[in-house]
Amino acid sequence: PQHLRVPVGTTVTFTNPATNKEAHHAVSFWEAEFDTEQLPPGQSSKHTFAERGEFFYNDPPFPQNTGKVVVY
Repeated sequence: PQHLRVPVGTTVTFTNPATNKEAHHAVSFWEAEFDTEQLPPGQSSKHTFAERGEFFYNDPPFPQNTGKVVVY
């Protein structure tokens, strides 16, 4: 989802669906909280959010793709 709200301690899985034709990447900006590295179609990356906050991210190859994780 583009906007996700989770409690502290939650592990979030970022998945590039196998049906996609391009590699994708999720990188938080401002906070440098996470970086999935490039995810080829069908690959996933996990991150556990240990602190409260709002973490904005985008996909560097497609910077118009943005999202936010709110950790409460």
